[in-house]
Amino acid sequence: MRNLFYLVFLISTNSFSQQITGYLYDQNGVVANFPLLNTTQNLYSNSNSDGYFEIKADVGDSIVLKSIAYMTYILEVKTSQIENDIVIELEPDNLD
Repeated sequence: MRNLFYLVFLISTNSFSQQITGYLYDQNGVVANFPLLNTTQNLYSNSNSDGYFEIKADVGDSIVLKSIAYMTYILEVKTSQIENDIVIELEPDNLD
């Protein structure tokens, strides 16, 4: 009986998983193969060759986009971002 409870609990928490989806751009167009990290849930994803990404996230999670060539971008997930595709424009990191 106890094992059945844990199984139902795991299935129910996974069924409520949400994700955010969208596109990454910079001044030259789409940004392919860019890493995204949900630091709240410790989940990792990449944008595809079209700049499209999807990553599991809940409202309030922090998604970090970080690379040597770009300034770090931190996204605090809101309800509207889960319901619709989002567009993120990355800023180049201009090192002196």
